[in-house]
Amino acid sequence: QYGWMVATLDHTAGTTHCGRFGAQMASVHSTAEDTYIYNSRPAGVTDYALGATGPNPNWSSYTWLDGTANDYSNADTYVTSYNRVLYVQGSNGAWRSNSASAHYPIVCKKGMLPCWYSADTS
Repeated sequence: QYGWMVATLDHTAGTTHCGRFGAQMASVHSTAEDTYIYNSRPAGVTDYALGATGPNPNWSSYTWLDGTANDYSNADTYVTSYNRVLYVQGSNGAWRSNSASAHYPIVCKKGMLPCWYSADTS
């Protein structure tokens, strides 16, 4: 499940906001999930933040705040030395980095089942 906060928040406030609902800022693990979130943006939302942080512009060093694997990327070549948080560029859906104090609408995610989960109880 996904939820949007259209008012812009910095990364710390976004994390707190999602936590109020038992959620995390969204992590993304596939092209299908990335496309779904991008296409579900509320009217007027262009750029928006995801729940990843990193110490440098190398995407492989970024981590998802929810602790899930860094197993998918849509990082633009413009993942720069701003090196703190990840946002999605509204014009093309590419991921870029910016300072942790930058303000964006945020998307929260709740209830993702681990990839090994099976509903089969037999």
